[in-house]
Amino acid sequence: MQDNQFFFDNFSSYLTSPMVKDSGLDLSNATIMEILSEYANFRRTLNPMFDNCAIVRKIRQLQEEFHCTVMPPQITDIFYANFIQWAHMRDNCYSSIKLYCNQLKSALVWSSFHGGKLSPTYSTFSVPRHFRSRVALSQDEISHIAHFNVFGLPVRPQYQRTMEKVRDTFVLLCNLGQRHSDIRRIAPEHFSRGTFKIIQQKTGNKAVVDIDRYSIIPKLTHSLLEKYNYTCPYKGNLNNFNMYLHRLLRMIGEEFNDIVITEVKTNGKVEHISHRKWELCTSHTGRRSFITYNVMRCPTEIEVRRCSGHSSSKTFERYISMDED
Repeated sequence: MQDNQFFFDNFSSYLTSPMVKDSGLDLSNATIMEILSEYANFRRTLNPMFDNCAIVRKIRQLQEEFHCTVMPPQITDIFYANFIQWAHMRDNCYSSIKLYCNQLKSALVWSSFHGGKLSPTYSTFSVPRHFRSRVALSQDEISHIAHFNVFGLPVRPQYQRTMEKVRDTFVLLCNLGQRHSDIRRIAPEHFSRGTFKIIQQKTGNKAVVDIDRYSIIPKLTHSLLEKYNYTCPYKGNLNNFNMYLHRLLRMIGEEFNDIVITEVKTNGKVEHISHRKWELCTSHTGRRSFITYNVMRCPTEIEVRRCSGHSSSKTFERYISMDED
């Protein structure tokens, strides 16, 4: 209901604005930050959950470091070459840098239809090709997380409750095998007779999970769903969720503080990089853990893909993390 009201208020404002008689929106003198803000407002009329905070924070960091205001004509092939190097030197992985560049390009493409002044090479960029190892958690590790007593942490009660919700949300991610954006939307109507069904927000594909058959820890999954009345425990945005998840796993310690050596291939060169295991865990680790666990125990790939909602084997296989353990 709130989303509908938000839409009608914005549409009403647009239709009654005198600017509509002209071009509707003039971005000819807008800064990059203003374009990103207007683009986010536009996208949220179509999808209230749209989030481009990653590139907004990165441009803000860039401007603060160099004491400047970035303007659209400055986004050239030379800008991208230096931006990629700058972000990588600040410990941003190449997958994050690719996200920044794609979000920036999308906003600039949109601004070009509203008077944005762009460089002819604004869409020219090439993030170095990269491949790196991913981690999936075992049944014992997920159980360890689920039973960790967050109320024993030496922090204020409000923070303890937040960590409890983050813990429980991550355990559901592992046991239902969905993306964070879909777990945030779960509601009682998505569950019937022990089966979870949802149309995925990103792809529009349908995912169907028989909880007793495919959840990594079925009894725990049912318990958490009942605890939160079949809704998502933590409904904050993805960046905050991953931040809290890292803190939680670091506090749990033990196996999550172990050193993990990962291989990273960039531009044909393979490097070995060491991380603490908690550093490699994100919301997507839950989905990867679910898929990896079920691939090892299910007779056919199609069964697991029906749960995860993948329509192609190529994308599905990226989620399988098998090693000597």
